[in-house]
Amino acid sequence: MADDRPLLLHKTNASPPAYRVRYDGVEIGSISETVNHVTKLTFWRWAVDTMPLMHDGGRPPSGQALTLDDAKAAFRHAFFSWLDDLAPGVWERNRDYKKPTLVKRDPDQARRSATVKDRPWR
Repeated sequence: MADDRPLLLHKTNASPPAYRVRYDGVEIGSISETVNHVTKLTFWRWAVDTMPLMHDGGRPPSGQALTLDDAKAAFRHAFFSWLDDLAPGVWERNRDYKKPTLVKRDPDQARRSATVKDRPWR
């Protein structure tokens, strides 16, 4: 059964392609294209980087994939598996902590971020 919880992908760089991933109103990680300059292999690196959750749930998951679709699928699986294992209330505290910090740092950036058209993926 597929997980229907929405993740949003916000493109932050065109070349090489890079995206920030959002869930529940906050940024939770990234997916970006990377090239190994020795082997010339192009791959996608993904990482969950939801601070301050690191001290509540261990090391956030990260990994690599050969395609963007594979990276998105791996990110989705890893994030929701990790999220579902957190103690009750930990995610909500993290989300509530992260939402106001964007506004405090730069209210104009928060306003721009709120109006960016993110792309949902399934």
